[in-house]
Amino acid sequence: MKIFNRYTGEVILEIEGDTLVGANLQYANLRDADLENADLHGANLQYANLENADLENANLQYANLRGANLENANLENANLENANLRGANLQYANLYGANLEGTDLQGADLQDANLRGANLENADLENANLRDANLFGANLEGTDLRGANLQYANLYGANLYGANLENANLDFSCMPLWCGDLKAQYDDKQVIQQLYHVLSHAANSKNVSEELKRSLLTSELVEIANRFHRIPECPECPELGAIK
Repeated sequence: MKIFNRYTGEVILEIEGDTLVGANLQYANLRDADLENADLHGANLQYANLENADLENANLQYANLRGANLENANLENANLENANLRGANLQYANLYGANLEGTDLQGADLQDANLRGANLENADLENANLRDANLFGANLEGTDLRGANLQYANLYGANLYGANLENANLDFSCMPLWCGDLKAQYDDKQVIQQLYHVLSHAANSKNVSEELKRSLLTSELVEIANRFHRIPECPECPELGAIK
């Protein structure tokens, strides 16, 4: 079976047999490979170079992609259910609509990756880098995001039901303001961060009633809010009596 370059049509790699199911492609150089619609179920692609490869609609269920280089690869609508992508490089990868349910992405680099509409239910993203990633409308139900870097990530419309965000970095991220994140597992640091913003909004807005300000801007709540980790970079939240 031959694998071709997606741009030149040249043969990149030739393997025995007529299927890629369960194929051993460990350390293979598949840069710019045309693997659209390929069936790579259970294939061993550990440490393979798939930079800029076209894997649109590919079946990668249970594939071993540990440590693989998938930078700028096209994985749109690919099926990666229960695949091993631990430590993989997925920077700038297109994972639009991909199925990553139960996938191991622990320590993977997904900076600037497009995960819009992707299914990451019960995926393991512990310590993954998702800085600037697009997770618009993604399903993150039950996902392990402990220690993940989500700085500047777009989580608008994402489903975070039951997701574990302990020690995740959410600074400057776009978080969903809807029922889909009500049962996300935030930690103290993240709840204090959210409380700081709520109380600061109340303190600084002329549109918030005095009754609500009196209820929210208590010395106890303000003291907790001012434990926000970005103070003094950000101003302290004032108590009601200190508002001018």
